[in-house]
Amino acid sequence: MKIIAFPFAGGNKMSYNFFQSPLLDRAMSIKVLEYPRGIRFSECTLRTIDITIDALFGNFAKLIQEESNYIIYGHSMGALIGYLVCKRIEKLGLKKPLKLVVSGRSAPSIRNKETRYDLSSDQFWEKILELGGISEEILKERELKDFFEPILRADFKAVETYVYSGKANLTIPIDVIHGSEEKIEADVLGWKEETSAEVTFTELKGNHFFIYDHAEFFVDLFKKSFDQSITEIG
Repeated sequence: MKIIAFPFAGGNKMSYNFFQSPLLDRAMSIKVLEYPRGIRFSECTLRTIDITIDALFGNFAKLIQEESNYIIYGHSMGALIGYLVCKRIEKLGLKKPLKLVVSGRSAPSIRNKETRYDLSSDQFWEKILELGGISEEILKERELKDFFEPILRADFKAVETYVYSGKANLTIPIDVIHGSEEKIEADVLGWKEETSAEVTFTELKGNHFFIYDHAEFFVDLFKKSFDQSITEIG
């Protein structure tokens, strides 16, 4: 089984390395699909969410043709991308994932309470610091901040300008996980309205990047889904 994952804002193919071996066994692997940012990574002016989905979907469709079972996972921005990919899967009648796993993200129907992509540089980095998950090395080095700032701004703009277009009417189960310090408990409940399948909710201790402290939880979740699919086939 493969976990097809979408990164959080500013993330890349290494964003979920903490899920990797030895926690995963040989029967499972993670494939992270990176967002299109052009040749000059630090000068990306990407993009709307729709453009992102269009750019990703060709490779995604090829990938799922090779898999008997797969799960879609995304954190924060990646959760929104994963949800919209599932909408397109259903629309096109493609092979569905065993489930969609989302973390650190309110329901897609919840409007953004604030925009950060258009703040001044100092204000922008204050907001990034509040979220957590940024290494001290980046925060201390001006050159690194200058490199990553346009990437983060572009990702935040894509998310914060997303316009909800109505219920997805999915038939895919959804597991929703959020951090205890995120203050989005009420905002995640709307995920129940997006699918006719089962939706489960789990709160784990931590801030927006609680995932780094709970790798074993996620791996166990992935493995249980895999085992369940084998049982049902059998």
